[in-house]
Amino acid sequence: MARIACVHISSFPLQLLLKQHPDWASRPVAVVAEEKPQAAVLCVNEKARGAGIFPGMRFAAAASLTHQLRAAAVSAAEIEREAKMLRNRLVRFSPQVEPSREEPGVFWLSIAGFRLLYPSLQDWARTVRADIQAQGFDGSVAAGWTRFGTYAAAKVRRGITVFEDCDIERAATGEIPLDALNLDCELRETLLKLGIKTVGAFLGLPPGGLYERFGAEAYRLYRMAAGESWTALRPEKPEIPVAQKIFLDEPEAEATRLLFLIKSSLHPMLN
Repeated sequence: MARIACVHISSFPLQLLLKQHPDWASRPVAVVAEEKPQAAVLCVNEKARGAGIFPGMRFAAAASLTHQLRAAAVSAAEIEREAKMLRNRLVRFSPQVEPSREEPGVFWLSIAGFRLLYPSLQDWARTVRADIQAQGFDGSVAAGWTRFGTYAAAKVRRGITVFEDCDIERAATGEIPLDALNLDCELRETLLKLGIKTVGAFLGLPPGGLYERFGAEAYRLYRMAAGESWTALRPEKPEIPVAQKIFLDEPEAEATRLLFLIKSSLHPMLN
């Protein structure tokens, strides 16, 4: 089985907002769908949670709880641009990087062949996380054997997680609370009413009739967690920048001649 890793940047839009407004870090902060009183709150930091503000509330209701609340919208274009930048960074550590299409800030990487460049998988994961932090993001890296197992571990464990064995990963995944996963609120509440709080308890449900009783999302989660919907990585092809090199026989300091050399190479590059 091919080894795989997951990079997870929690509350990606919120981290983008705090990068834009670093002076907000000490205050309750929320990302809203749009900057209007009735807009929905999408994600919040811990200080906002402490003030009683949670995703799903209306911005006006959240603002009434504390005058210190700072909130703004983060556009889809901003999220896509930053996610693309991170993917281009991650390609330096793995030639195969697949961004999540459902959850911005989640990336899967192939880790085949890492031993030729790094003494251990832990060293590789530390290097990846250090590069993410250098870009101003707090992220987790989990390396293991399955998409779901590495994703779930990266969601709930800060820092670095390395599963050396499939059975260890499976046991750890079973203990992960459903609250930590990106589930629909109604589905999560329904499962909690039945006393199903962990991935392991969820997998204990009889698969027959799961789709009819809980819907398509629950069935998809079950198949992912059970390893029934395994798919190979679908990496995006990195954009290779167009470049041209000019080798000079002698050092050149004349700006006009340099400009002429650049101009002669520019038109073929544009084509």
